[in-house]
Amino acid sequence: MPVAPLRVLTAFSCGVALFRFTENARATTGRGWSGLLILVAFVVGTPFLPEGPFLAAISLGVSVVIIGALATGTGRAVDILGSRPMEYGGRISFSVYMTHGIVLLLSPVRFLGIDEVEAWPLPERVGVALAQLLVVLGAGALLYHLVERPGQRAVMSSTSRRTARRA
Repeated sequence: MPVAPLRVLTAFSCGVALFRFTENARATTGRGWSGLLILVAFVVGTPFLPEGPFLAAISLGVSVVIIGALATGTGRAVDILGSRPMEYGGRISFSVYMTHGIVLLLSPVRFLGIDEVEAWPLPERVGVALAQLLVVLGAGALLYHLVERPGQRAVMSSTSRRTARRA
């Protein structure tokens, strides 16, 4: 969506509505598998969708369906997505978001022409992409543990002290 406040307001409103619609829903195994299958189909199909506001609207709508299905799903699909590694990925996701642009901006590959990189053999391109992914995840994890978590603890500590003083 081209206008940031509109994007934030729309996504937040969808999140609130999704919470209200799913908070008392009965969980089923079918919804868990449906959510996972829709997620995989969406990830695979996204490159074939036109870019711009249409993609933003479709992405938001499909995301609501996926999250709703997974939030009210049970079974192995939900267990996989709720595993410790996936949960940790969710915890560091904001830090990854905050660092990925910088990491990619500093990547030596950025200074090569796209034609030169596309001429590399596929294993080399995959290797570079995996290396960049590992650096981005590492930088995100580092930022999470050195900045985000201590910041969260500091905010929670000051909030707890204020609440205790009022009591």
